[in-house]
Amino acid sequence: MDNSAAAIISCDEASYPPGHSFRRAAGFPHYTLGCLLAGKARKQTACAAYSYSGAAFMLTPPRTPYDFHAPVAHRELWFIFSAKPEWRPLLRWGMDTAGGEKPFVPGSGQRAARAIIIRHFREAIAHFRSPLPYAPRMAELSFEQALICLSNLAGRHGAIDGRIERVISRLRGAPSRRWDILSMAAVAGLSPSRFSHLFYREVGIAPAKFLEQTRFELAKSLLLSTERSIQEIAAAAGFHDPLHFSSRFRSIVGSSPSQFRRRG
Repeated sequence: MDNSAAAIISCDEASYPPGHSFRRAAGFPHYTLGCLLAGKARKQTACAAYSYSGAAFMLTPPRTPYDFHAPVAHRELWFIFSAKPEWRPLLRWGMDTAGGEKPFVPGSGQRAARAIIIRHFREAIAHFRSPLPYAPRMAELSFEQALICLSNLAGRHGAIDGRIERVISRLRGAPSRRWDILSMAAVAGLSPSRFSHLFYREVGIAPAKFLEQTRFELAKSLLLSTERSIQEIAAAAGFHDPLHFSSRFRSIVGSSPSQFRRRG
């Protein structure tokens, strides 16, 4: 199953013995977020090496390989996820200006705020494990609360480039329009190549991928909150072929639109 439109894909809080190591492959398609709760660890990417002690938050973007090694026993919580469109500005704390990794270590005066963030992350893990109805949505909400608090604590919540913000607003306001790179670039007032580069730098994914995620978030919302037909929802979300919509929905979400509605 293609989890590209999923939110939280896997998560846990666990303790590990001394010498724990693992390697993330170059083609790994999701974000990894970790919080080292106790112990020490070292992370090596293609660009830099980072040493952590028990307090650090670490974010690794998709398709970024790394080696992780902890010489002493350590405890951490971690999430593997695909970022929903509205989450992307909340991930700026973990990125440097070139799009690389930038770990965040709260100061000694930020312990209370850090504890609140960890509490939200733990709530997200608990909801993710729960078999109750709406538990996945509850996990997303707790995870999003943690991201908001973390973004505020780190002070990395600045607005994205105004030209890209204008395009995002138009995409969300008219998702059923037949958008392509040329029409998006025209809204931004940029050449297609410059627009594509700037969009990826500011948002973290390609414009077409962002549009698809936006459309599927709208489709899921309409499935759960209205009684509109699958054909009507497909059209509202920008899919002019209901069969293609249903097929793509199943491949990304893991169930048909009707099954998703019944589960909701």
